[in-house]
Amino acid sequence: MKKTYKTIIVSVLFLMNVFLVYCVYAFHLYRDNDVKKVYNIDYASVSLEYSEQIEIPAPNFVSYEIKLPLVSSDYYYGKFENATAGVNEFMDSYIYKLGEGVGLLENDVISLKDVNSYIMTSKGYGYGVCWFVTALGGLIDEVNSKWMAINHTAVFTVTESHPHSTTYQTYFPNRYYGYAIYNGDYVYDYSFVVSNPEVREVHMIFTSQTDNPNAYMGYSIDGKVIIFLS
Repeated sequence: MKKTYKTIIVSVLFLMNVFLVYCVYAFHLYRDNDVKKVYNIDYASVSLEYSEQIEIPAPNFVSYEIKLPLVSSDYYYGKFENATAGVNEFMDSYIYKLGEGVGLLENDVISLKDVNSYIMTSKGYGYGVCWFVTALGGLIDEVNSKWMAINHTAVFTVTESHPHSTTYQTYFPNRYYGYAIYNGDYVYDYSFVVSNPEVREVHMIFTSQTDNPNAYMGYSIDGKVIIFLS
């Protein structure tokens, strides 16, 4: 009889250990899947209209988008090429955590060098990169405006910006005004920092498009920002 009890006790302890191991495995599996919900994001599947704010399935990040399709009256040779060069340079480092930011010229994010595909235009060397800077600045303005209206705080602090002296139809979503950068006898920079303590990090994704059906020659500079909350 004592042997039978001992066998039962050993069997119960064994089953309890098996159950405990299963629980630990299930917890780690759930945790890993939960993390993947946050970080494995299919950016291409996020489709938003400019200035619209939504919550994507996981409730801890939101996204905004801007599109600046080219209007024919604004076209000159090199405008798109220089804007694309700006996009490509910026996308070398596009993730910013709370307290981080950048000055496009100060931190050499935008080099305005021919080795990075900037070219001469009829308006001057590198002209057209402001198309990208306007997409960046316009998107930051829109995010701040929406957050101020809802949360009474901005996501970004813009530490330097210079409105373009000329209006362009292409910049309609930004009230026709662009943001200028210039590095010559004087310097016009565009600088920002992520300053809202409710934000953990920001992903800023910009692309140059050649197939926008609403754009002259299909050219468009588009931007998207995904804001991860603390």
